[in-house]
Order: sequence, then structure tokens, then C-alpha cells
Amino acid sequence: MNEIRWMPILARKFLLYRALGVGLLTLFWIGPAAAQMLPHQLSGEAFTSPSAYREMPAGWGEDPIRYDEWARGAKIVATIGQDLYLAFQPLVQEYARRENVDVALKEGTCGIAAGMLKRRKADIGGFCCAPSASDRLPGLEFHTLGIGPVALLVHPENPLVNLSMAEARAIFQGQRRQWSSVDGSLPRAIQDLPIRVTTRLHCKARPGHWRLLLDNEELFSARTDEVKVTSDVIARIAAYKGSIGFETLWSVARYRNRGDAKPITLNGFDPRNLQALAQAKYPLYRVYNLTLWKDPNARNPMAAHLVKYLREQVELKHQELGLVPPSVLKANGWKFVGGELTGEP
Repeated sequence: MNEIRWMPILARKFLLYRALGVGLLTLFWIGPAAAQMLPHQLSGEAFTSPSAYREMPAGWGEDPIRYDEWARGAKIVATIGQDLYLAFQPLVQEYARRENVDVALKEGTCGIAAGMLKRRKADIGGFCCAPSASDRLPGLEFHTLGIGPVALLVHPENPLVNLSMAEARAIFQGQRRQWSSVDGSLPRAIQDLPIRVTTRLHCKARPGHWRLLLDNEELFSARTDEVKVTSDVIARIAAYKGSIGFETLWSVARYRNRGDAKPITLNGFDPRNLQALAQAKYPLYRVYNLTLWKDPNARNPMAAHLVKYLREQVELKHQELGLVPPSVLKANGWKFVGGELTGEP
């Protein structure tokens, strides 16, 4: 009698443990945070409030801008991110010749730009992301040049054409680990390949960019191949037919010597379609900003004139540059405070 009564209890325990095991496996493969989040919660914020500023020590704003030795003698010093440097170095050089002014331009990153501004070593900082609250220093203004697409990239021999945002998130979270689970119409040679996700998760504290796909690095698959430099993203995708990643179209063109990476459409929209980006139909993008000092101890009228010139050039050459300029963004309902883009339509 006792044996008959204990059997259902043991069975129930077995089912309970099996359910717990499946749950733990799910958490192991896609991460505890991702397992509990709804799709609309996976995306990070696109912008921070322009009213949030970083507090600095008393007297910090009284210091003038003091150039480092490499920029000694220059009338304008600017440090800008690598994407901006690639696109805007020729325009800065043209401006310097036309105006007969010495401009010291340094290629860096958002972090390098933020550091030089904090130390009051530059007139202009160039960012490839919308600023975080800690980037907003007292007396510093952000002026948006435009937004540019971030493209999903696959190997050129992968005939995949499109992913929905939900499919892309599932891939980058590690929920889909083989191409056969993504598109059954792909050639068998591609379907049989494991998916290798390659990323460069830069500017983790700043809003927008890759965080519009997944908010933070904890949401990405534990199997993600994270690299340190942009060129390696292109090289890794070009080296393996089962790869997928993301980068700007500027980077795809710049590092073509490292290999070919093929942009695909996202939610049915091509990253090269600037109209779709302007209408907020294409969902992944970077925000490009230049900074200027407005406080009298740091303000450089020549730097302000250069930023004005570059913004005018974006309006004139935005198709060539692959950017949506401020005038088009405003016409499509994007939100601005002064010269800074601060919100989506």
C-alpha cells in the first residue's frame, strides 16, 4: 500500500525537477535577464536628458583651455571619434586651407574626446554616440551633425536578405544558434553552419547605437565573439560564412582591405535607405555630435565657426556622407534642444 501511494509523489518530484532543469538550461543559454524580459524591454534608451549635467569641482570652469604639446600653436584643437575622423578630416583640411587657420585634429574615440574635454584640452569634441549624463560638462554644448545607420552584416556568401528585429535579437542573445533555425530557405551549406556572433560593444555607458538592439552586454550570448577594434569585426565576419555582426557602413568601406561584409535589411528596410532612417523605420543608428564651449573662459569663436561650417556641409552633402542631417530630422519630427538631437519622433 505504501509503495502504491509513494509512486505518484516520486513522479511529481521527477516532473518538478525536470521543469526546473529546463528553466536553468534556458537561463544558462540566454542569460537570466533576457529570460525574464519582454521584447520592448530589451532595447536601451536612445538619448539622455539634456538637463542632466555632470558636477565638477569648484573652480573647474574658471580654467582656460590649455592645449597639449602636440597641438601647440594651433588656433583650434579638435579630437573626434574614428567614424567622424574618416568622413570629416577632408572637410576640416579644406576649411583650414580656405580660412588660413591652423587646426589640430586628433583621431580618437568618444572616451578620448570626453577625457580631453574634462581636462579642458580641446575646443571641440566629436562623439559617435548620443552623450551620457557624465559627458555633459558644465558650459559644454552638443551640436548634432546627423544620424547614420548601423548595419547588420553577414558573410557575402550567405544569401540571407532580411531579419526582423525580433529575429536579430534572438540571434544576438544566443537563442538561435544555427542558421537552419533562422531561415529554412538558405542553402544547406549555410543552414548547417553554427552562427557566430561578432561584436564590438563600445561606449557601453552611452545611449543609442548597438544598445538599441540589446541594452547591455549581459543580454548578449555568452558565446559572443567580442573584439576590441572595428577592423576585427569586419575581418571576423569575412573569415567565416556563418558569422553575423553589426557596424557602420563607413566602417565596412574603410576596412574593406580586411575583407568583405554584406549589409542586410532589418525589418524590411535597407540601412542605406536614408529616408527610412529619417522616418524612424530603420531602427539602428548612431548619433554624431560635435561639442563647443559656451562659457567665456573656454569659448573659441573660431571653433564655433568651424562647427557651423561642418554642419552646413552635412546639409549640402548628406547623401554622399551617408547621414540624415538636422533639417531632415526636424522635418520628420525628431526632437531637438538647441542644436542637439534629444529624442526620436
